Amino acid sequence: MSPTGADHSDASRPGSPLDEAGGVGSGRLDRRRLIQGAAAGGAIVWALPTILSAPAQALGSCAPARLTWSDWEIDIDNLTPAPSSFGAAIGASSTATVSFSTSGIGSGAATTAYAAPSPLGAETTSFIVLNLLAAAPGDSCSLTISFSNPVSYLNFTLLDIDLGLGNWQDQVDVTSSYLGSPVVLAPGEATFNGVLVSQAELPAPGPTKVTDQFTGILDPSGTGAGVPNNTASANVALGYSNVKIDQVVLTYRAGPTIATPQPQQIGIADFVFCLFE
Repeated sequence: MSPTGADHSDASRPGSPLDEAGGVGSGRLDRRRLIQGAAAGGAIVWALPTILSAPAQALGSCAPARLTWSDWEIDIDNLTPAPSSFGAAIGASSTATVSFSTSGIGSGAATTAYAAPSPLGAETTSFIVLNLLAAAPGDSCSLTISFSNPVSYLNFTLLDIDLGLGNWQDQVDVTSSYLGSPVVLAPGEATFNGVLVSQAELPAPGPTKVTDQFTGILDPSGTGAGVPNNTASANVALGYSNVKIDQVVLTYRAGPTIATPQPQQIGIADFVFCLFE
């Protein structure tokens, strides 16, 4: 999105492993609220993913947990200048290490911020903002979340992945892994408005897939303003199934269709998961 323009939450279903104290059911950010807000604008319809309905015992020793960005506001702001990182305590004895890199930025610049601007993707609190001032298409920055113990049923939302016609194009690569092996989204595990956002598999569909890529593809304003910040129309909700993950790399890039990118930004909402300790 643009700083002057455009567009969290997590999901669970009653009885799912995440619908416990400290999980989505008790959190202030949930997909039902997200979609209710989006539906008011007529932009998106949400269907609860069946992947979250597995019984808790299927996860073995994992317990519901949450990485709440509002607990780490100062640390998020201090991720700039890059490279930098901080450790966030989760569960009883685990850590999520959050790292920021601008190695892909070229001659441009990138920064982090806590929940500014607000709203973004209809959210007003508890999200990380990645700001990108690209010198050319393809310039990128990255945020890496590494878990000291693996997680399962990982849910989070990318906020405001949009296109500002002639001004900016948001593109995000989501590369998750466990012990170095790729963990990719299965069909139906990403929910978004396909008119505004596209999904691609990298490097190609099939067994070689290692990354899910989401790109803003349509400016509903038609004037370069993108999607308004106070709507969830360009959000991408991700909900992995019962697979272990110990690292997520989010690469934010200036998309290929804008020759001279203007300042742009996206948000990353709370992570909700089952934690193995």
